[in-house]
Amino acid sequence: MATAAVRFYDVIVFVHVAAVLAAFGPTFAYPVLQVVAERNSPRSLPFMWRSLTRIDLALLTPGAILVLLAGIYLVVSSDGPWDWDDTFVGVGIVAIVVLLGLVHGVLRPTERKLAGLAERDIGASGSAVVSLSDEYWAASRRWGLLGSLASLIILVALFFMVVKP
Repeated sequence: MATAAVRFYDVIVFVHVAAVLAAFGPTFAYPVLQVVAERNSPRSLPFMWRSLTRIDLALLTPGAILVLLAGIYLVVSSDGPWDWDDTFVGVGIVAIVVLLGLVHGVLRPTERKLAGLAERDIGASGSAVVSLSDEYWAASRRWGLLGSLASLIILVALFFMVVKP
């Protein structure tokens, strides 16, 4: 019976892929949470927005950094067949840098703003049905649009990583 040897390089490939899953997998549920909460449970919006921010801090950011570090190892390792000139390597690096910039520069601050606006609008509604302000809806649309852009970047990077054109 033959046994397969597991190289350290293979473990790093696993870490790289697992980090992608942990960092970016949950983000594909964000729009669903947003729509459900806004339509069915607007009083839960401050909690939801703060939860997304916590997920970003606990999973997305450390996971993205791990993706980047593991990816660099996979390129510089003498065990790997990849080079800095490979298109998918450049696409991956650009994607991680852009995503981290987008998350920390725009999406997280917008999540904090949305939590505050939702709290304000809930407070102004009292015990009546919650009416979210135009300011809330504008920020919500902006967050949704930029979140969709982030998802597209993730999918393009994933395509390049898998297909390696």
